[in-house]
Amino acid sequence: MKRPRSLTEVAASGLCSGCGLCAGMARGDTVRMVMTDEGFLRPRVAPDIDPAEHARLLEMCPGLHVGQPPTRAPYLDARWGPYQRLVKAHATDPLLRHRGSSGGVISAITNFLLKTSQVEFILHVAADPGAPLRSRIQISRNPNDLLEAAGARYGPAAPLARLGEALAWDLPFAIVGKPCDIAGVRNLASRDPRVDRLVRYTIAFFCGGVSSLCISEQIVGKYGLGPQDVAELRYRGFGCPGATRIAAKDGRIFEQTYDQTWSGELNQEIQFRCKICADSIGEHADIVCGDAWETLDGYAHVEHDGWNSVIARSVTGDRLLRDAELAGIVATEPLSIDALDRIQPHQVERKAQMLARLAGLRLSSQPVPTYRGLRLVRSAWTEWRRFIPVMLGTYRRARAGANRENTIARDPEDRARPATRPS
Repeated sequence: MKRPRSLTEVAASGLCSGCGLCAGMARGDTVRMVMTDEGFLRPRVAPDIDPAEHARLLEMCPGLHVGQPPTRAPYLDARWGPYQRLVKAHATDPLLRHRGSSGGVISAITNFLLKTSQVEFILHVAADPGAPLRSRIQISRNPNDLLEAAGARYGPAAPLARLGEALAWDLPFAIVGKPCDIAGVRNLASRDPRVDRLVRYTIAFFCGGVSSLCISEQIVGKYGLGPQDVAELRYRGFGCPGATRIAAKDGRIFEQTYDQTWSGELNQEIQFRCKICADSIGEHADIVCGDAWETLDGYAHVEHDGWNSVIARSVTGDRLLRDAELAGIVATEPLSIDALDRIQPHQVERKAQMLARLAGLRLSSQPVPTYRGLRLVRSAWTEWRRFIPVMLGTYRRARAGANRENTIARDPEDRARPATRPS
């Protein structure tokens, strides 16, 4: 089993999560994020990159390495990791709750951080107004920016492609991202002291995996539209779970249910790295949020008042959540680990099967990520009868090339947008 020796090999072997950390922290313009033919964001490396620089970027790559989560917490669950507190919550502002994908807690907390001047800006992603099927990296400096970006964004996004520039501004900020994005931030923190000084809060969400841009293109294509014909694509929000809404430039509106979009389409083409992700529940974040509906299959089939499952993992995150409660920004109710198991059955299953998936990949002589402190052996015992079948299934798929990617870019100039200093 040969470890990838370049960022290009990381992507080609299916280990790239598309977070953009390598592009964000590369010196000069030696690494760019581009959209591939398969519909994922991947690094394009300049041929003249310095070897030492290239090695430095590989060392911090969360596709290859995910470190030990914070362990100074009073509670530790084999499936859900370390935490200070677990609650069910929603934004008290009716507009934020309505516009958010679930209970609007991430929108409420980031609003609170800006309004109380605890941070100068929020680094996150939002719909790209020039290409609505895609997401762009956004710097939000006021509540209106955040409100416009509320709601879920599915598909490829690389928020860390602007992290280096954000750190260079020397202003305190918060980051909202996928668990792999936050793991990348923690990798960088061990090498760059600016992270602990400037990144005051990290907020993540339970992740079901990054879907291909091709799936979004197929969704609008059902209605006779190409990407160039779409004025707006809203995956969720404006209710819980909220309908998918497609607004065409000619004024036509199309809607389909959450069930049709997620369980029927978006989860059909998930990037390979997500299938071997041992931390899709944000163990490195200060606060992580997810849906809080409880159904037999883990999907919401009717519209309802939105609630979030919220895990405060760090002391910093717990303090922020309590401050938001005291300020009346969020309302909370107790939530048990057993209830979280029922609310998020797919996350429980993924954790329990992860060791078998990694074993299958190793058996096929393919490289695997390095994980530390994520309790994979303990979690595997809960589904030990399925270990061999899952391992062999992963082995067969890997031998058939399921983890190999085409890294050819759709457009040589397709890249993350340059950053500008916040005013």
